[in-house]
Amino acid sequence: MSTQKKTAPVLLVACLVFIASIALTHCERQESDIKTTRAVAFVGVNVVPMDRERIIEQQTVIIQDGSIAEIGPVSKLKVPSDALQIDGHGRYLMPGLGDMHVHLSHENEDELVLFLANGVTTVRNMWGALLHLEWRKRINDGDLLGPTIYTTGPIIDGNPPQKEYYTVIETPEEAEKEVAAQKQAGYDAIKVLSNLLPDVYEAILEAAKEHNLPVYGHVPKRVGLEKAMDSGQLSFEHMNHFLDALYPSDSSDEHADLEKIPDLAAMTAAKGVWVCPTLEMFRIYAANHEEIKAILNHPSMKYVPAQRRDSWNELERYLLSDQWDNKGRKRVFDVMFRMVKGLHEAGAKLIVGTDCPIPFEVPGFSLHGELQNFVDAGLTPYAALKASTRDAAELLDALDEFGTVAVGRRADLILVEANPLDDVANVTKRVGVMVRGRWLSEYELQEKLDLLAEKIAKKDTSDAKASASHY
Repeated sequence: MSTQKKTAPVLLVACLVFIASIALTHCERQESDIKTTRAVAFVGVNVVPMDRERIIEQQTVIIQDGSIAEIGPVSKLKVPSDALQIDGHGRYLMPGLGDMHVHLSHENEDELVLFLANGVTTVRNMWGALLHLEWRKRINDGDLLGPTIYTTGPIIDGNPPQKEYYTVIETPEEAEKEVAAQKQAGYDAIKVLSNLLPDVYEAILEAAKEHNLPVYGHVPKRVGLEKAMDSGQLSFEHMNHFLDALYPSDSSDEHADLEKIPDLAAMTAAKGVWVCPTLEMFRIYAANHEEIKAILNHPSMKYVPAQRRDSWNELERYLLSDQWDNKGRKRVFDVMFRMVKGLHEAGAKLIVGTDCPIPFEVPGFSLHGELQNFVDAGLTPYAALKASTRDAAELLDALDEFGTVAVGRRADLILVEANPLDDVANVTKRVGVMVRGRWLSEYELQEKLDLLAEKIAKKDTSDAKASASHY
């Protein structure tokens, strides 16, 4: 490479390119504020299709009417004259992410932007209510900005339920009626919990099959892991059922039987079921004091309303107290990592979910922690991202709709500055996010986050004043 100083013409060209880039960025910001069917073109971009581990360099990707219309070499594919052009040179275009285990707010829609601001364009809501069906429709109709929502109905449990507000089902007849009612309401799936009786659980699975509804959830204690995997339940949430199988019945024993992992993993793979480990929800319980403080001081905490944060106070005080000893929990967390690695190596189906907004897990932000957990457990960046893109679509029987960058897929995309297959953290180096064909630059996403933080701060202040006035 020449070490000569740049000549005046070269400097002039560089300045013009810089000015043009500013103008383009401004154009992108303005465009995202307007509902339009105008075409969008990512020009010169490196495509990360996620159909297999590869990068397709120097492509133009044209978006029209919310879908990917064309993909081709930048030298051959003509960009429509009226298209909004987004510079993709040196950048990477990948599918939007899916968080396959979330609990959407039952109060307001403001938190939906947290998902989009982190590149999460699809969520599987695991505790549904009629409000979520309304949000799903408004998002699908283009009247509400948010990720595509797939939602179960109200959680079904036995007696006693884990939470008093869950739906308690005690007989097969009640099970059949509840499944039919959830189908009639328009939910996408059924969620089951741990205290269901075997005959009731079986009735739920039979009714769900009749109504063409997948069943997700926990393993009922009286049923057991292997029988549940044979029942037709499609996905199994968290790692508790695997831990139950790995640890001896004597709860005082600190050591898991790691030799069981290959057989458990092989069985899971053979059954063809999906596993959503939600490692991120356990991470806080394996953290030491310094790690806990770092989590509590993360910038994302500004998007947590005071009311929710107050509900965490008791747990926070305990985790930061002298009583807290994370060593045993760290051993369990390591066992979870080993189990996830074993599942992956056996060819079992894994999906990425976070269980947000459990304590200290902020919607959207938490998914990046879970992606890193998958890598730390031994998966490659590609395998971790696949579990949150293509595999999420396969779980939801929607491979023809999203999860890969291909013609005809919904235009749920992330444009990033660095190759995500080198490091999953590169997914956070966003230029912008496209959801259903609408382009949201990183600048606009940050503006939306700032507005949300401001709104939360104002409400917290108002609530505090109102509370003080009562004393």
